[in-house]
Amino acid sequence: VGGAGTSAKATMLGDESETLFRVQRAEDGVPDLTKIPDIDNAGISLNLQTRFKRDEIYTCCGTILVACNPFKRLKYFEADDVRRYMGKRFGGEPPHIFATAEAAFDNIRQNEGNQSVVISGESGSGKTETTKLILQYLTAVTSNPIWIEQQILDANIVLEAFGNARTLRNNNSSRFGKFTQVCFSEEININGCIIEDYLLEKSRISHQAEGERNYHAFYQLVACCRNNAEDKLRYMTENVKWYHYLNQSSCVAIEGVDDAKMFDDLRRAMTVLDMPSDMQQHLFSCVSTVLLLGNLEFVSIDDGEAVDFTSNDLGIIQKICIMLKVEQGALKKALSYRQLVVRGTVNDIPLKPADALANRDSAAQTIYERLFKTLIAHINSKTVPPEGMRKFIGVLDIFGFENFKVNSFEQLCINYTNEKLHRYFNHFCFALEQAEYQKEGIVCEHFLWKDNQPCLDLIDKPKLCVLSYLDEACALKQSTDLDFVSKVHKALPDVSPEYFVVPSDKTKVRNHFGVQHYAGLVYYCVEGFITKNRNTQLALLSQALESSPIPFVAAVGSYGSEASNPDKSAKAAASHGQHFKEQL
Repeated sequence: VGGAGTSAKATMLGDESETLFRVQRAEDGVPDLTKIPDIDNAGISLNLQTRFKRDEIYTCCGTILVACNPFKRLKYFEADDVRRYMGKRFGGEPPHIFATAEAAFDNIRQNEGNQSVVISGESGSGKTETTKLILQYLTAVTSNPIWIEQQILDANIVLEAFGNARTLRNNNSSRFGKFTQVCFSEEININGCIIEDYLLEKSRISHQAEGERNYHAFYQLVACCRNNAEDKLRYMTENVKWYHYLNQSSCVAIEGVDDAKMFDDLRRAMTVLDMPSDMQQHLFSCVSTVLLLGNLEFVSIDDGEAVDFTSNDLGIIQKICIMLKVEQGALKKALSYRQLVVRGTVNDIPLKPADALANRDSAAQTIYERLFKTLIAHINSKTVPPEGMRKFIGVLDIFGFENFKVNSFEQLCINYTNEKLHRYFNHFCFALEQAEYQKEGIVCEHFLWKDNQPCLDLIDKPKLCVLSYLDEACALKQSTDLDFVSKVHKALPDVSPEYFVVPSDKTKVRNHFGVQHYAGLVYYCVEGFITKNRNTQLALLSQALESSPIPFVAAVGSYGSEASNPDKSAKAAASHGQHFKEQL
């Protein structure tokens, strides 16, 4: 890699009698961006575009790999390609994700430390596919029992079904982040893996934007039951367009994707992961329950101070109780009341119509989130190294930067993550390298880059930041989303004038605030911010599920030991924003 101040790189051609120097130009599509004369936006873009037109989707930037998503299948990932990069030093072959995977693998063979591959990029850039290709390479170049390889690869099938969805940018977008530790034995063979997840997008369960879908698992289950009378009866499913949680968007199918076949692949993967058939059945009963909850409507009683159930609601509740084996009375109470602890006494408070609908959505989101966590716990229990882990290669597949027509709390968390990654990237690429140059006495031009720490401070620095003001609003029972945005409009422009933006558009100023991120200005709509940030425990729902004689259903109900204790959960519940900050 050339040092700072290098004006051009040259390649010697010809024999000893004639030496020619050819400058490597961006318009030629150079494999390494550090070797072009003008390393600026125009030069980088031209070089990447030239290579992309030749289906050369990978380009190096020193030891960093830049990948451009081709949105089509390319024949660069076969067994012959794996063999081509095995044992080769980085840069010895054309740029490829296999070269990056080999570099990480070679480092754990030669050195004592662990390795991690950080995959970042905007939504739809191909991060999930890149993760799968790294896992494919690592399983191919090591001598492992077939069942270990298959479990690691099939874990992705399960996680994609329950954690991925179609968005406007991507038919298979990961709506959660994950860090996969591929574990190695003393002989440097794979002996298991451990998965840690981050921030599942729960709001998608109850609402999807036009042109997007809910999580794949919902459509796969309904498609399977459409063709299988026995499963249709077991899971009590209806037509896909009957479900409120699936019919809000015009998109219920993805072109070229057979949801029924995907469901067959999902069940096969679950079997490989040693999930018994009865556990699979109870899991899909929970999935069906989430869909059914979305069709509850309620009827207002007592002058709007409480709700009762329509005849359609009672039919839905009966179906759920049959599948989950829970008491109808307990479930009805969980859906129409909330618990309030006053001086140690637990009081049941009837829900008003609007609150009942919000509680319904929270119940569906809570069941699905716990279902997802339970799935990951099961996968880890089957793939954890039995004899312990000597070393690991970590693969971080985290959500990409997002800026949609309407951006909510999830986009704030996602873009906050990318700000963290961007700062890490700058620190790794520039600060540490320049410190090393100075340490070795190498004279080089000091490279200046924009430090995004002030933007991070705006979001997460204690007391005077977006997350602190949001937590303050959540702590006040009567506080609204508009109260929150009014406070940040008054306080934060003085704290961070360069990064906090009060919208000039009169249609947005009432319920939006803006953040000047490294990737651009994003306006966030605060509607739903307080509800999404509150860690609502739903103690009555937890109690109803815990009473089920089905172990899997009871485990979903008791997920989080304090979930069903209203007194303890009220004190212990940290906000989702603070929990996410701690994870980062």
